[in-house]
Amino acid sequence: MLGAVSGARTFGAWAGLAARERVANPWARVGLGFAAAGELASDKHPEIPARSDGPALVGRVMSGALAGRLIGGGSGAGVGAATAAASTYLSERGRALLGGRAPLPDPALAVAEDALVLGVAYAAAGPEPDPAPIDASDPDGAAPKRSPVTAAALGLVAGAAGTAAMTSAQVAFLRATDGEPSSTPGDVGRKLLRETTGARVPRRRQAAFNALMHGLYGTGWGAAFGAVRRRRCSPAQTALSGLGFGAAVWGVSLVELPLLGVAPSPWRQSPAALTPDLGFHLVYGMATAFVHSALVA
Repeated sequence: MLGAVSGARTFGAWAGLAARERVANPWARVGLGFAAAGELASDKHPEIPARSDGPALVGRVMSGALAGRLIGGGSGAGVGAATAAASTYLSERGRALLGGRAPLPDPALAVAEDALVLGVAYAAAGPEPDPAPIDASDPDGAAPKRSPVTAAALGLVAGAAGTAAMTSAQVAFLRATDGEPSSTPGDVGRKLLRETTGARVPRRRQAAFNALMHGLYGTGWGAAFGAVRRRRCSPAQTALSGLGFGAAVWGVSLVELPLLGVAPSPWRQSPAALTPDLGFHLVYGMATAFVHSALVA
């Protein structure tokens, strides 16, 4: 993740590492913070070179390698460098595609990318998970650490629980307001299915397909949450992480749904439409976080 961040912003990973105090020297942390801020400011200049230009690419790969080395040793350096190289081209291409489709000026897209980069960097640079408890059956005296696959699997379970909580909140709200359920998940699924395979969902199955897409989307985000947050936290930390996670998923939806053509831009929606949706996502994030905390205990 730090390598991917380095591909988008050379000093993005180091901003997260400095903020998490994974860099020991306090003066180095301050210097890295200024370097990251300077990069964020210069990125908005129209004459800044492309991130895939030779010198810029080398700097991003080196940044990913060094961040990976700090977190994961020699193998981490290799993964960080490779991921930074791939992310450089992918993020550049993604930014260009968004610039051509989104009704936003490029500086606004850059700010959104900044927020995503810094958020991922801060999460990925977090302190190492607590050591696994001693297992008396282990001849070496310690149980193995939880693997990334296991962490993501626990996140999937938590995401499914969070989606169920969100659905319950939506049903209660619609009953209280005599509202109609949203068809957006199904609209997204039908569009993707039509454009990738040419298949269409029969009308009689659209309600079930809508529910399926809603469940898959929420559960999938849970896997990302589990991969990033692998250890149990205090109730206050869990609540804050859940609120931040739910708000982040909601923010992503405000970007991706208009790009897919299934929802208007957020500034064209009324507060009465946006506010309940934010509330549902906060319920989702909180439920996901607390269930995940219980699973990793």
